[in-house]
Amino acid sequence: MYLPTILFLLLGIFSITQSIVEKLDPTEFQKKVLNDERVWMLEFYSPMCGSCTEFTPTWSKLESSAKSIVTSKVNIDDSAGMELAKKLGVLDEGLPGVRLFTSKTGNGMSIVAGEGTIMLYLYLII
Repeated sequence: MYLPTILFLLLGIFSITQSIVEKLDPTEFQKKVLNDERVWMLEFYSPMCGSCTEFTPTWSKLESSAKSIVTSKVNIDDSAGMELAKKLGVLDEGLPGVRLFTSKTGNGMSIVAGEGTIMLYLYLII
């Protein structure tokens, strides 16, 4: 349904300037992410999650290729990270979860949800 839009966004995102990686304290999500004019790509993960561990090389490629957006990770094993993941409904979709955020998207656009099919498309474009 949103796949063509997501692929178009991703292709545009991975073609300009340098990577921007920022540390995100989940308690500052509103201030840092939603009040920022830039696009943010967040990975929600748990170090104890097998799928998250398998996704790590793909995330690293995404993070190093993302040129015009800010990337960061949210560990759901941390209480603030878990609270944010619950608030955004990330856990309903499964882990790992990758979402794009702009100042206009409250819950973000999910581009990877658990072991969903969109992950296959990410592998294809990287």
